[in-house]
Amino acid sequence: MDGLFKPPDPLVLDGNISENWRKFEQRFDLFLVAADLDKKAEGKKVAVFLNVIGEDALELYNTFTFTEEEKKEKTLTLIKQKFTEYCSPKKNVIFERFKFNSIVQAEGQTFDNFLTDLRKAVQTTEYSDPDDMIRDRIVMGIKNKIVQERLLREADITLQKTIDFCRASEVSKNQSKVLQQEVDVSTVKQATLKCKYCGYKHAPKKCPAFKKTCAKCQGKNHFASVCTREKATNETKKYTKKRKDVHEVSGTEDHQLCGSEESGESECEFYVSAIKREAHKESMWFKKVEICGKSINFKLDTGAEVSVLPVNILETLPKCRIEKSNVSLVSYGSTKFKITPVGEAELKCKVNKYVCNIKFVIVDTRDQMPLLGLQDCIRLHLIKRVDELQASFKSSEDVVNRFPSVFQGLGTFPNKHHITLNENVSPTVAPIRRVPQILHNRLKLKLEELEKSNSIRKVEHPTEWLQPLVIVEKPNGDLRLCLDPKQLNCAIKREHFLIPSMEEISAKLSGKKFFTVLDMKDGYWQLLVYVPRQKYSSEKITNSLVISKALVYILTTSL
Repeated sequence: MDGLFKPPDPLVLDGNISENWRKFEQRFDLFLVAADLDKKAEGKKVAVFLNVIGEDALELYNTFTFTEEEKKEKTLTLIKQKFTEYCSPKKNVIFERFKFNSIVQAEGQTFDNFLTDLRKAVQTTEYSDPDDMIRDRIVMGIKNKIVQERLLREADITLQKTIDFCRASEVSKNQSKVLQQEVDVSTVKQATLKCKYCGYKHAPKKCPAFKKTCAKCQGKNHFASVCTREKATNETKKYTKKRKDVHEVSGTEDHQLCGSEESGESECEFYVSAIKREAHKESMWFKKVEICGKSINFKLDTGAEVSVLPVNILETLPKCRIEKSNVSLVSYGSTKFKITPVGEAELKCKVNKYVCNIKFVIVDTRDQMPLLGLQDCIRLHLIKRVDELQASFKSSEDVVNRFPSVFQGLGTFPNKHHITLNENVSPTVAPIRRVPQILHNRLKLKLEELEKSNSIRKVEHPTEWLQPLVIVEKPNGDLRLCLDPKQLNCAIKREHFLIPSMEEISAKLSGKKFFTVLDMKDGYWQLLVYVPRQKYSSEKITNSLVISKALVYILTTSL
């Protein structure tokens, strides 16, 4: 019978030892009763206890001390008391309360599970009123903010009322989701119907006709197959076909055969592209051409083989005669649509200083932009064919060789820089900083290079001002030599300027199209600074930090 019941797991002496001992003691007592061991002799119960308690706890038992009387009769109650005395002080009440007050309802966790976690955690907190603490923790840690607001409205609410209200809210929310799912299912069924804008079945807000143009009425957001606008009458269709926009012209036959005997009754067909006038003008080229003393705005089309002029514009020009023409204009991409022109007219055109006679194809299209073909654009010198561009400089070396003075040596700013010192300031000699041994050779070469370029000069006599050297290594491995003029900056008389704001700078840049960034080579070494005559020679030093940089070379004596 004893083998039918599982003994408790060994006692764990890590973590919350007090809680672990409480759980183990409870499971062991239940095991004794279930296995009918509670009525056995004390010796057998002690043996069973020490057998299931685990190796770590058994070693702990061996460290317990017993009096002479306790050694004579070791009862199970006595041994439990020893373990209780050992485990009880190990409980950290503050930590247990912190864990309890940190419990919040997790995403997707039911209220009953949340309540169970609170009941378990409150047992180790030793609060005087656990129910009130559980109630407060429910209000502060519940996930549903609407339920939280409702609970905060109640002044005197008990734990049981809080539990009942939260359970009722959770049940009603789940029921609402079920009802909402039924509504969503019906909505999906309705969405399977054909869309009135595209004629297809699709999900909500996934219409393929959105932002598309109807091929029938040129309207937006629907296809021509489901267009509901009234069909145009035959007269309207004929008038619309007659007023087809003409923008692109290209020939299918040699233009020299037009009107010749070899052509016979055949007509020269020219492809015409129909482009809406509302297209962006930035994508087109326009030029005003003077015809018979009147200025007319033409579109320059390099893909057209003939020039086209609407008849309504021709009627405004004096002494214009229209001749017959066997030319027909064919829409680009479709040979089914043809335009029979009214005729041809040769007109004298002038653009700037260039004048020539141009033969225009006259079409009966109202409110249409006149078109100037490729050959006529060339004759009027409006465009020029460029087959090859030859650059003046083939490589960066050519630029360097042509302008050697720009890339060799150091230049100088046109103005001299002057820094004024306060008269009542005493000169300061700052302590020299040690240079790492690995930089000695590189620093010496850099100083010699700057001295050779007349950027600095060597100073070997005592000076009144001395600033420490700061070495910065550039990404390319070169060294940048700087100073730390902390005392010198305190002695300078400041010049006050108003820094312009972004609005002021933007106002000055308004309307500008080209912007250039100039990066001067060794710009700080191109500023002229003169050492005062009464202290040093009048020799000029190219430096941006007054006399301080001239003292840099003092360090070279130790390199």
